[in-house]
Amino acid sequence: ATGLGVVAVAPYLQGLVHATRAHEIRSAPVHLIWHIPSWKQAHAVFDIIDFALALDEGDDTEEGGGKPPQISGIKISMCYEEEKSSLPPKVQLFIREMEKKESEKPGRTRIKVYNRDLPLETLLINDAVISPAQGDSEKPTMIAASVSKDMRNKLVKFAGEHSSAVDLVFTDYQP
Repeated sequence: ATGLGVVAVAPYLQGLVHATRAHEIRSAPVHLIWHIPSWKQAHAVFDIIDFALALDEGDDTEEGGGKPPQISGIKISMCYEEEKSSLPPKVQLFIREMEKKESEKPGRTRIKVYNRDLPLETLLINDAVISPAQGDSEKPTMIAASVSKDMRNKLVKFAGEHSSAVDLVFTDYQP
């Protein structure tokens, strides 16, 4: 998703998480890849992050009694374009906290923040090609909701190159 168009993803995200938690469908963790051109509306960005994570009852920490950790059903990769020094203090603090969590538990955090260089192809290969849902006979599906033209072109190219491994679906709303 791109910018505040991520709101278009919310109903899909909610449906996927609830269906997965209710064991109505089998799904790998949902990975929301979000390009944020501007943090000017940071309050809305944080509201959406809170909404997405509140949907997810998963916890990536050890539970008592020696049980293995329950992996979160949602992970978020965020990419922003602005200089870190020009961001509002609340946003700078959020980014520092996410970077600290990632350094403490590499690959185990629910939110990963990138500045400028979103490794889109690497993220897609890791999610869709290398580690699809275990035991699932169907290909993973990428759902593109409210993506920029540039992002749409990258997704179409990736899906074409990896058509045997992944399906690409666009939501009704696209800018």
